[in-house]
Amino acid sequence: MNAYFGYIRVSTPRQGEGVSLQEQRSAIEAHALRDGLSIAGWFEEQESASKQGRRVFSQLLAELEAGRAKGVIIHKIDRSARHLKDWAWLGELIDRGIDVRFVHENLDLTSRGGRLTADLLAVLAADYSRNLRDEVKKGLYGRLKQGVYPFRAPIGYLDTGAGRPKEIDPIKGPLIRQGFELYGTGRFNLDTLRTELHRLGLRRGNGTPLSKNGVHLILRNPFYIGIIHIQANGQTFQGGHRPLIPKAIFDRVQSVLDGRTNTKIIKHDFPLRRLLRCDACGHSLTGEVQKGSAYYRCHSAACRKVSLRESDIIDELRTFFSLIAFTDQDLRDRLAVHMDLMQAGGAFRLELPPNLRTQLRTPRPGGIFYCYFKWIWVQTPPANPRTRVRFSARPPAAAGPSSGRRRCPHVDAGRGRISARRASGPGPRSPPAGCRR
Repeated sequence: MNAYFGYIRVSTPRQGEGVSLQEQRSAIEAHALRDGLSIAGWFEEQESASKQGRRVFSQLLAELEAGRAKGVIIHKIDRSARHLKDWAWLGELIDRGIDVRFVHENLDLTSRGGRLTADLLAVLAADYSRNLRDEVKKGLYGRLKQGVYPFRAPIGYLDTGAGRPKEIDPIKGPLIRQGFELYGTGRFNLDTLRTELHRLGLRRGNGTPLSKNGVHLILRNPFYIGIIHIQANGQTFQGGHRPLIPKAIFDRVQSVLDGRTNTKIIKHDFPLRRLLRCDACGHSLTGEVQKGSAYYRCHSAACRKVSLRESDIIDELRTFFSLIAFTDQDLRDRLAVHMDLMQAGGAFRLELPPNLRTQLRTPRPGGIFYCYFKWIWVQTPPANPRTRVRFSARPPAAAGPSSGRRRCPHVDAGRGRISARRASGPGPRSPPAGCRR
């Protein structure tokens, strides 16, 4: 049986696009033709021979051990093995009588001299591989010490050429920054953040969505704060690229990932939560979603189960607060006596006009809310033409009422709560004696 296998190899798929594989094949075919041998099958590999356990090479050895060919023809020794353990496997096959031929060296491996020469060439090939690896590592670490990341830019950055720092991607960079900010709030887990980033338009280079593990690697990567971390050995280098996010946000994200923060995922963000209370029992109304709409409901067993739709509440609030409006003359008259305080910056009470006070004390027909205001607080900054006077229904902390003053139960200015009732329920109760709101 003159059937032989042919084995050809290059180190990378990029090299496979050249002419090396074809040249090796041509040399092997010429050798077989000259010696009257036939090629029973080809084994082609695009992987470095310095790595042990190559898939195609292991398959070749298995086929030879099974006796499916008399031997194998390889272009050069360094095409077969640059790792001494692989060369030892070939040596065992040779000792068992399998014919291993190298076209370039043309050695008689059955003789002691030919075997010695082949062993020396295999050692030189392994040493060449080790030396090449050391030189590559030396160049990579030289770049890292200069602050240049010598590998492909992570998502959110762009490659700008060899020896140059990465630049922020104007499209994906802001999305990565937003992802860090969202996760730092503690309201997202990896799955919900992945979904949100996909909705915002963040994709991998091939256009596919990020995986959950990919999102985790992004959040753990200090490259986004200007630090280059080599995961293989744990070394870090100061990068020369511009950071994408502040270190404070990155540290906050690491705390959330490590579970060092007391966070809770909020599936629905109710804008009026903790702001409404039941007029019957005084308990806070709890937000919930029913059939796609948000409602605020009282869950106390002792009350009449107040339930309000969020959209109705917001519409009512707009109408309610539109009543607090001063005419130009009212505003001038009431601010004139406080002009000195406004220039220095401070807070003072501004009484409402009697007609507005009456409107606010009387609920609208079919309305939901009622409250009592006799004045509003005015917070003024120091004189600055670019700042504005702010009006509020609740007093600033420094100018608030004393802790012993009784608060009106209809409006809790210290907590900013507004009473809610059904439109068909009884009217508002009168303020307690001495209530100045």
